Amino acid sequence: WAIINEIAIGHTIDLPGKLARFSMAEIENILFISADKNGTRRLVFQPTAGIEAGSRNPVLAKAGECEFSYAALRALFSKKEGK
Repeated sequence: WAIINEIAIGHTIDLPGKLARFSMAEIENILFISADKNGTRRLVFQPTAGIEAGSRNPVLAKAGECEFSYAALRALFSKKEGK
């Protein structure tokens, strides 16, 4: 969690000063790995409450998240439109 002006903003890139905001403006894909209480991990591509993540790739942006595996990530790109 980052604290900015005494406000907790959630999970974010930990860089000094304005460097984090500048970096996020330049980076195409910022992914977050979440884990539930069972230890199941997921890749998150879209921001949610307390998580700064995002993707300018239309496939990842549309998916929002997927299972934490290369096979699941690759499957997002192999899906045909309309299926």
